[in-house]
Amino acid sequence: MASDRKQNRGDIMRHKKYEEFKKNKKSKTFTVGVMILCAVLLAVPLWMKRQQENRRQVHMSTLKQQAAPYEREIRAIQSELNKQKNAISANTDTSGAIPCFNISSAEDVATVKKLCAGYAFTPTILLNCSLEQESLNRIIEASAAENYDFVLYVRTMQEDTLDTMAQLQETIAKYNPAWKPAVLLRRQEDTKQNQALLAEHGYRTLFRYNSELDDGAQDEMLYLAYGFILAKTDTSWLTDLLIDTHSSMAICFDLDGLQTNTLAEKDITDCLDVLDERLSAGVLEYRDAQTAFLVLAQKEGRAEQAQAEYDRYAQQQEARIEELEGVVREIYSHWDEY
Repeated sequence: MASDRKQNRGDIMRHKKYEEFKKNKKSKTFTVGVMILCAVLLAVPLWMKRQQENRRQVHMSTLKQQAAPYEREIRAIQSELNKQKNAISANTDTSGAIPCFNISSAEDVATVKKLCAGYAFTPTILLNCSLEQESLNRIIEASAAENYDFVLYVRTMQEDTLDTMAQLQETIAKYNPAWKPAVLLRRQEDTKQNQALLAEHGYRTLFRYNSELDDGAQDEMLYLAYGFILAKTDTSWLTDLLIDTHSSMAICFDLDGLQTNTLAEKDITDCLDVLDERLSAGVLEYRDAQTAFLVLAQKEGRAEQAQAEYDRYAQQQEARIEELEGVVREIYSHWDEY
């Protein structure tokens, strides 16, 4: 009897413990469930907020991408207006150097960038109109990414040269709508017939070879000198001659010469060092092609004409800027839609 009672008490205790275990387990399960639910309730709003923020960032990025080409065009026009305004009032007694690079492929742009690092000018790329159109397009794209300037280089006047020049103008306009064409006519192609042909197609600024670095105007055409630097060129003498003429000159480097050993990279940097020395002395300045021809127009007594042309151009471009700013405002009016 005593043992039965003892066993019964043991069963009762085990039963109580089991019931307590089940109760605790249910309590723990409930607590865990509540904790999970709370975590979900907290996480979902955070996740939704993050998703909304991500959508907002994508939305803002899309708007910026849409506005970018219009903003880029506005900056290009404003830069060109400032450049032309400064050129019209420039001192015509100060000579100008226009460092130009003739290249054959888009890969050469990296070489130009390396050679010009540390110098205070924007390189001008000579677009050889005898190259394939696709190659020229790639050169323009790579050069425009560095904000380089362009001059159309007529190495050989062929039947399709004028068509190529027209196509190049259209391509450049996609990157710099304010760009105006200037032509470098190779010495062997510098004939009255070719000059007349260029004038007939609206070209008014021409680089021609001239050993005396003469500049001037003929009919409606303005012309400046150019010269290609070779390993044997006395760049100090050439620079001093340029300074004495009170003119501007396209100082050209043919990067193909690096392969044919008619030019070395040191020849290029030595020449640029000489230009920098004269720049520091205040007797020379770097110019782009358009600025150089505007200074020449003033020198040739065409200041009033240049001013009138600038005023007309400025009026047109200011209207264009206003139009572009309206497009940009419309795009950014959707900024807070997310």
